[in-house]
Amino acid sequence: DSPGLAIPDGDPVGTTSILTITEDVVITDLNVNLDISHTWVGDVTTTITSPTGTVVTIVDRPGYTGTGFGCSGDDILATLDDAGTGAVETQCGAGVPTIDGTFTPNNPLAAFNGESTMGDWIITISDAVAGDSGTLNAWGITYSYANTNTDV
Repeated sequence: DSPGLAIPDGDPVGTTSILTITEDVVITDLNVNLDISHTWVGDVTTTITSPTGTVVTIVDRPGYTGTGFGCSGDDILATLDDAGTGAVETQCGAGVPTIDGTFTPNNPLAAFNGESTMGDWIITISDAVAGDSGTLNAWGITYSYANTNTDV
């Protein structure tokens, strides 16, 4: 989905986008693709909610440890995958986008394994601190599933 949604500045409720999947298969692996423009990624928290209501926080204020301000870099262009090369939480590069590549999410996406793909998938993005703004440019999910067809 490419919603181009503004992320409300300093608003813990944030904004949501819904992606409706019509294919009904059982998930064996799920990845999330993110394209977020934001001038201070350490403010950003992102959750994914499945059609059955399972909620997983995949980005939780990168670099923020309970004190300080987190990663001051700009933009996220990432795939979150349980088999990623490092934790998204520790990414704070010097370039733009600051978070660029395939990383493990804050919480495992394996929480969705065994669920159906069909229905509304919801992404929620919030900005914890006022002063820097952002946009959800695009997002999506990629999933794997077992072949349940009988071989002939």
